[in-house]
Amino acid sequence: YPVEENDFRSAVMRTAMRLSLGEDEGEKGKIFTVLGAKSGLGASTLAVGLACALNEREPGRTALLDLRRPFGETHYFLDLSFEYTWADLADDISRLDATYLRSAMAEHSSGLHVLPGPSNGDRPDPHALFLIIEQLRHNYDFVVVDTAHPLDEDLPKEIELADAILIATQLTLPCLARTSGLMDAIRSQDPD
Repeated sequence: YPVEENDFRSAVMRTAMRLSLGEDEGEKGKIFTVLGAKSGLGASTLAVGLACALNEREPGRTALLDLRRPFGETHYFLDLSFEYTWADLADDISRLDATYLRSAMAEHSSGLHVLPGPSNGDRPDPHALFLIIEQLRHNYDFVVVDTAHPLDEDLPKEIELADAILIATQLTLPCLARTSGLMDAIRSQDPD
């Protein structure tokens, strides 16, 4: 006390957004998280290919979220120009709703919607990432997330919230060892 007007307005907006996400008990979209056991294994190629294949079934109902670090790469595969990235949404997360999300998405000529990554290589805070992924899940039938091998000890939101996790790997001993370690880490933190 006294409550700042902007703080109060932001709290009301966040509460309304959470309530709107919670009230919609309808069908939610499926999240497919794609990552590589190490760099250079084609995880981004796999993510873009999967998103394009899912989009062919029902154009405009699939989203591709680029969380690859340090820089997103999916727009190169699609020859896509864009104005906004997920960082723009994270910077003003209190405004995030279906309309704001749709306005930030870049649309490929095939109907695939893409939320590119920023050029600075930062990662969104876990709360903002959770809200972005949930908003995508409520607005699209399929959400494909292109991400990098997690460096943190905590399970990243894009893996924690995934309905399916695809790991690109190679049949080499170092790569298989990293894949095994990654799978053990995921299972130990989220057995489901």
